[in-house]
Amino acid sequence: MVTHARATLPGPFEADRAGRLAHSRPRHFPSRTGPSWRGAAAAALAALAVLPLGLADGGYFGRSFTTLTVALAAAGALALLRLDIRLPSLAFAVTGGALVLLTGWVALSSLWAAPGAGVELEVRRCVLYVTALAAVGALVDRCSRSVLLLSLVAAISCLAVVGFGMRALSGVPVDPYYGSLLAEPVGYPNAMGVLTAMGAVVAIGLAAVLGRWARALQAVSSLLVLALGLSGSRGGALALAVGLGALVALSPRAQRWTCVGRTASALAVGGGAWAITMAAGGAGMPLAIAAAGAAAIGAALPTPGRRGALALISCIALAAFAVAVQHPPSTTSSYRSAYWRAALDEVGERPLLGSGAGSFFLTWREHRTVAVDVRDAHSLYLETLSELGPLGLALVLGVVAAPLATAVRGRGDPTVAAGGAAFVVFAAHAGLDWDWEMPVVTLVALACAGVVLADRTGIGAVEP
Repeated sequence: MVTHARATLPGPFEADRAGRLAHSRPRHFPSRTGPSWRGAAAAALAALAVLPLGLADGGYFGRSFTTLTVALAAAGALALLRLDIRLPSLAFAVTGGALVLLTGWVALSSLWAAPGAGVELEVRRCVLYVTALAAVGALVDRCSRSVLLLSLVAAISCLAVVGFGMRALSGVPVDPYYGSLLAEPVGYPNAMGVLTAMGAVVAIGLAAVLGRWARALQAVSSLLVLALGLSGSRGGALALAVGLGALVALSPRAQRWTCVGRTASALAVGGGAWAITMAAGGAGMPLAIAAAGAAAIGAALPTPGRRGALALISCIALAAFAVAVQHPPSTTSSYRSAYWRAALDEVGERPLLGSGAGSFFLTWREHRTVAVDVRDAHSLYLETLSELGPLGLALVLGVVAAPLATAVRGRGDPTVAAGGAAFVVFAAHAGLDWDWEMPVVTLVALACAGVVLADRTGIGAVEP
């Protein structure tokens, strides 16, 4: 008995060791039981990256680049002010290094670009992206990454609600370029489509991480599917399908069918709301009722099981096929193949250096086969190859590939799955449109990449 009692009491060595361990625990790791400054900073960073640009034509014209770059740099400096130094992961260093080198190569292309090519605007845009990725790297860690994703979903949802409100109050606009497609407040229907697709993927993926927010996230995902439908973005719908497939593949094995069920529910509720809205005219009170109904039904419906999910997906596929038969997609309104051929023709003429950053509109004037004016090749990869040559394309692929490879390596982590699948949406859609020139889209993608790359080690750190 005495021996047992003495064995249960800590001796001087054990007590001293316990005290040293308690005092050696790094202070910069957030507590699991309370909010941290990193969580608040991550939420502010998401709002800063999405809302100002989303409400100002997606940031396409570059009027707010300088202000936003300074604000993001100041946000990243918070970590340094707190002496909270963290070593980035190798994948984060590769992504950031490729982005920095791309910025330098864009600036260097001014030596051979034609006058008026717009190199300065491209450099300022790249500097904004470098600053944003650095800010995410400085402020976001494993414990605050879900806060960043949740805040991104909230900001994207705000843009969608603003778009609903504008259409409900003002009616369906008839734009000379976009017709009645939902473009505002971002200013471009396909940008609205890919934003809502990324938001829906993150919302569905986060429901597995934030159980108490699961019903709210399900309601939001239904609303974002409705917004995607109203945008009429075929590329956004395709990228959403690819992203949802990636989400299921990257999720933990035990949660995959639950993820499929949430996906089926969001598509069914959001798609049904879109069909009702379009049948009722697409604006006014029917749109407001459909949006409110989609949110309420999405939050109230339980997640279907395996059989229910398969049945819902089958019904959705049949409904999509019926819509496609009655209203086949038009190929005459899109000249992407002509843009891509012009870019490839320019590659044949300048195979090493390209024509210089921001010069595709000049390339199009020389090689165009359709009497329309366009500034972008509607493909990040082909436009980069045309303007910056093979080295520029290799750097862009480095920026894209490192987060994707890290997401695959970290599969099984629900937060990584949500951020990685959203980045898959961007990587797929960027090959079909000018997402790189819409900073509101690219900043969301870089934030999701930062979440995937957030597994890094602090100096002398111990994982909480």
